[in-house]
Amino acid sequence: MRAQFELLQLLADGTAHSGEDIARALGISRAAVWERVKGLREAGVAIEASPQTGYQLRQRFEALNRAEISGALSAHTRAIVGDIVVHEVTDSTNQQLLGRSAATDCHAAVELAEVQTQGRGRHGQRWHAPLGAGICMSLGWRFEAPPATFPALSLLVGLSITDVLATLGVADLGIKWPNDIQADGRKLAGILIESRAEIAGPVFVVIGIGLNVCLDEVALAGIDQPAISLAQLGVTDISRNALVAQLVSALTADLARFALEGFTPWQQYWRRYDLLAGQRLRLALPDSVVEGIGAGIDDYGALVIEMSNGESKRFVTGRATISR
Repeated sequence: MRAQFELLQLLADGTAHSGEDIARALGISRAAVWERVKGLREAGVAIEASPQTGYQLRQRFEALNRAEISGALSAHTRAIVGDIVVHEVTDSTNQQLLGRSAATDCHAAVELAEVQTQGRGRHGQRWHAPLGAGICMSLGWRFEAPPATFPALSLLVGLSITDVLATLGVADLGIKWPNDIQADGRKLAGILIESRAEIAGPVFVVIGIGLNVCLDEVALAGIDQPAISLAQLGVTDISRNALVAQLVSALTADLARFALEGFTPWQQYWRRYDLLAGQRLRLALPDSVVEGIGAGIDDYGALVIEMSNGESKRFVTGRATISR
């Protein structure tokens, strides 16, 4: 993969490069150039090829860069944030942080990857992100004494991300309980939270975020659910590094407040983005299926469903779909 990244960096200026020029610059054969192009295409990078002009990226590529991300943070946020690690390829940014948490203090540490070989979503689903087309990041956070409303953490994270996206001009945003951010009815971002706790001690959480930035139609068609990226929503000139900095700034501020005040300050705010309230729902549980009308959330972030007999039930887990 390192060899393919070398080619990608060379093509990142957006202009066409002949196979001969690429081969000379990288010190490889024309056949090796083609193999690298093929590998990048298999990784989801759209590269156009022409006998007259050579190879050219169809979309701009900006490599994730630790220094640029750190430089875009305010001095206050920079003082809070721990390590920022950028991987070209890793198994899972969540897994990397969970592994580090056993040996080091990873509070406010950030892990990013251009490629995840084992990127995950909830319920064991894979998170697909073509090379350079999205943001795959994880943020570690230590709660010395988790608030009573700690189960609502994923909702708080969803609202924090949604706030950032709204500042970019993204309209028609909504959150599908508990962790999917949608725009125009299609999935734009997902959240996966994992934790490690000590008996009668602090709780360390890893907040994994996958955000579609500039997926093309081919990549979107390969996802097993309706999806969309910022590019399809008209946000085409955003720097991924700047966007990561915005997300980190918003999350660290909101997590610090959540640790002190719990979910209460966001309880009413959730209603603005709740995609399930008032909808006929089908909730898949490990051993059963529940159907009813979405009635919002409770104080602890649990999904409330009104049953046909008028009884309201609360659920802290499950896979909800809207019945048509």
